[in-house]
Amino acid sequence: SGPPWLKAAAHRLRMAVETLGTDLFRIHPKGHGSVVILKDGLKANTLVTHYRGEIYPPWRWGEKLDAIEKTQERIGLRPNLPDF
Repeated sequence: SGPPWLKAAAHRLRMAVETLGTDLFRIHPKGHGSVVILKDGLKANTLVTHYRGEIYPPWRWGEKLDAIEKTQERIGLRPNLPDF
């Protein structure tokens, strides 16, 4: 189950991917993830909806991104995802 709009949204997304290909639908990392502590983990296709992570003011977020970019340049690691 889920919200009433979810099935229609999933259908539209599936149609867009079939039409445009997967290159336009990359996932951009936004954190370090969560650790599931349930013995059986999560069932396939489980939607985790509650935000878990840190909240930054805009100026602090900019500082964090700058530090990440400088570190990536220093060690020669660049992500394959485009900047926005």
